Amino acid sequence: MKVLSRLSVIPIALMFLHGLPAQTVQSIAPPAGQNSSTGIQPVPPQSEVISAAPPALASALTRVSAGDVLEINVYGAPDLGQRVRIDNAGNVYLPLLDYVHLDNLSVEKAQELLEQKYKDGGFLVNPHVSITIVESVSGVSIRGQVAKPGVYPILGSAGLLDIISAAGGLTPDAGNVITITHHDHPDQPETITLSDDPVKNQKANVPAYQGDTVLVPKAGIVYVVGEVQAPAGIALMKDTSITATKALAIVHGPGNNASLNGTFIIRKTPDGRQQNISVPLGKILKAKAPDVTLQAEDILYVPNSTAKAVAKRSADAAIALATSATIIALDH
Repeated sequence: MKVLSRLSVIPIALMFLHGLPAQTVQSIAPPAGQNSSTGIQPVPPQSEVISAAPPALASALTRVSAGDVLEINVYGAPDLGQRVRIDNAGNVYLPLLDYVHLDNLSVEKAQELLEQKYKDGGFLVNPHVSITIVESVSGVSIRGQVAKPGVYPILGSAGLLDIISAAGGLTPDAGNVITITHHDHPDQPETITLSDDPVKNQKANVPAYQGDTVLVPKAGIVYVVGEVQAPAGIALMKDTSITATKALAIVHGPGNNASLNGTFIIRKTPDGRQQNISVPLGKILKAKAPDVTLQAEDILYVPNSTAKAVAKRSADAAIALATSATIIALDH
């Protein structure tokens, strides 16, 4: 039996000597009925993790947490090996050692602590302990405008783009400025700007670590609705504003019955009031009036020339149309 136990640790040693390729990422869908806006979801077994760091580095970076299930093996002493869950206080009960506090220790430090306790207690002369996280409750939390917000377990560290990919990618209305709040120094968040250039975007693949939180904000959106060819919301990826004529071009221009000079912007003022701003699109397109700059959350409404509705009713209709408009993402 001792021969078999010694052989069983050889594959583990080889993993750390040679390094295995990162395991396939499997995204975690929010459970039915769970509010995904919190960004907190149950996590899968440790076999479904993101691993961008070499195994030896991952061992040094990965931390164990209360609730994790650990596989603990002691070389040459198979009777001491067992699978245990860390309790809510961060402790595990082990034969001979009683309760040991492991919460928030790296895997490497946890192994060293157990080895020292076996040695100090006179139980083993030169113990070698290996710890594997079988189930993890810790990882990187990604929230905001991604397909599947949640907590994604990682080994050590993982690239930001890998985490976004695991979360199902960005939604059409996602902004391109992403914030990473690091667990070790939450008062110093890191801001990353995504690019539509694949080469430049590799620089955005910065590492995120266990306990970090990634926030993908919603991009500013301008809505163009009414008598236009393809009413839509336009997500502003890079620019914080867009002109009325450019927005009109993106939705393939006005419809046949558009009242261009009756066009107006619906804008909310800082105090929450609604403001209607006239936009003489007919004159602007003929270069007889300056173009108008739209801001995030503006609604550009092009009325029908045959409509008899008063401005208030038209504004209400515009707001209703904007809420159901398809979002067009520019420069993602």
